[in-house]
Amino acid sequence: MLDIKAVESIVKEFAEPRGIEIVRLSVSPDDSVVLDVDSLTGVDLDTCAELSKWIEQHLDRDVEDYDLMVGTASLTDPLVLPMQYQKHIGHQMSVITKDGTKLKGLLVDADDQGFMIDVEQMVRKEGAKRRTKEIVSMRFGFAEVKSVTYMLKV
Repeated sequence: MLDIKAVESIVKEFAEPRGIEIVRLSVSPDDSVVLDVDSLTGVDLDTCAELSKWIEQHLDRDVEDYDLMVGTASLTDPLVLPMQYQKHIGHQMSVITKDGTKLKGLLVDADDQGFMIDVEQMVRKEGAKRRTKEIVSMRFGFAEVKSVTYMLKV
């Protein structure tokens, strides 16, 4: 069986100098390798093909027979890495918190600890009879959310 740490090391050797990060890497018991990568500028098909060839050059098929799938993180996949949050600043996101609260808002900031979204909420100001819509900035640590996904416009 393929060692996931060995595969990860091979991928990083190719990816890190190019600003590419591993979003997901799995090796199943039957040696099916699934790899999703991303970068701030995106990863094109040619780069995925180069990465696939790189991996094949560094793994011996005579020793381990394996299947390999290299792709990019999809717009419909939840964000995983801080870099992905930074990449999507300025876009509408859907957030589900650990307590099940669903929010939709504009991603305005992200760092290594978490992110901030601007959410439109109905707020009653002191002394006012009616609630009014206001933009409220909300900061979350990555551990506080179940998922954050890009909101596709249809």
